[in-house]
Amino acid sequence: MLSPDELLVLEKLGSVFFSVKKCALIIGVKESSLRELVDNENTQEYLHYTRGSLQSEFKLREQIVELALRGSTNAQADALAMIRKMKSDE
Repeated sequence: MLSPDELLVLEKLGSVFFSVKKCALIIGVKESSLRELVDNENTQEYLHYTRGSLQSEFKLREQIVELALRGSTNAQADALAMIRKMKSDE
């Protein structure tokens, strides 16, 4: 189990899409131990790692939609792909 400070570091590392292996190396814990914690939806490690990555993903998606609405054809293609993915997940 990570300390509160380590959980904040894990969330920041997740927000820049570091792998669990790299997170473990930076935090200084065994990869297998961190992997077990991050894979368990009932742990703070899962919550912090996932929250970090989802918050950054939200910011990126927000920018893609904004660019798509301004006429960027690349962003429009990305936005349409996100819409298709969302509909297929429903």
